[in-house]
Amino acid sequence: FRDGKASFLLATDLASRGLDIKGVDTVINYEAPQSHEIYLHRVGRTARAGRQGRACTLAAEPDRKVVKAAVKSGRAQGAKIVSRVIEASEADEWAQRSG
Repeated sequence: FRDGKASFLLATDLASRGLDIKGVDTVINYEAPQSHEIYLHRVGRTARAGRQGRACTLAAEPDRKVVKAAVKSGRAQGAKIVSRVIEASEADEWAQRSG
């Protein structure tokens, strides 16, 4: 990944602290973190040293509290926040198709 031979890195929360790889501009949270602090460390892998970056978090209803805190914090820092809500029936339909 560091040498540019792989275009993405799949990692656990262990990689969210102390990992500094130049050129990371996007973090995708496949599962929402369990706390706002963990969220900040995860998305902190991008936009380091004044650069811009993007974070995308896939979240479900139980993740509402963490997502709400992340949105509030991001907006307070001037981040552009975009959300998309997918109805449960639509998610269930897609789950059945792939299952």
